[in-house]
Amino acid sequence: MTDAAPGAVVVRDATIDDAFAIARVRTRGWQSGYAGIFSAEFLGGLDAEDGGRRLHERMVEHGAAAIPPATANLVAEAGGDVVGWCLLGENRDENLTALRSADPDRLREIYAIYVDPEHWGVGAGRSLMAEALRRTGDAVVTLWVLEANTRARRFYTAAGFAPDGDRELYSTGDQSAWEVRYRREAPPAGPK
Repeated sequence: MTDAAPGAVVVRDATIDDAFAIARVRTRGWQSGYAGIFSAEFLGGLDAEDGGRRLHERMVEHGAAAIPPATANLVAEAGGDVVGWCLLGENRDENLTALRSADPDRLREIYAIYVDPEHWGVGAGRSLMAEALRRTGDAVVTLWVLEANTRARRFYTAAGFAPDGDRELYSTGDQSAWEVRYRREAPPAGPK
């Protein structure tokens, strides 16, 4: 890790030791970001400690970057604390077959990006996204976002993503909500 100014956000590769912090960030992100989309009872029942234990077990078994096989498993730190998390890797969408068959190495997916709500608006999400996109190079990158999550949709639009017309029902437990796929085309090649 590099020396950073106090309060600065630093993005680095996640380690197994980050499992509980990642689970905390994800749980708090769900509880705030999905309020009004999923029930308060469901969101209140999410357990960061249990999520941390399960994530730690998977990271020990498969390695810190293999959940699923990832291009990057990143955390954002501020003041020495993990305040954000991003996981990206190979694209899993079967309906992108034409794009996949044309150039499978140029198709990636952001599986998750969460920031602790206490750190929303301070650059942790932007820093994670910038590093994720840097690591994808000239790939086409997709992600899924809950349709009703307008805050996240604005964030993705600002990062150069746009809805590509695909929509599906996301379900977890007894909760369901529509999600839409966003896509960011590869940036144009620079001058040669």
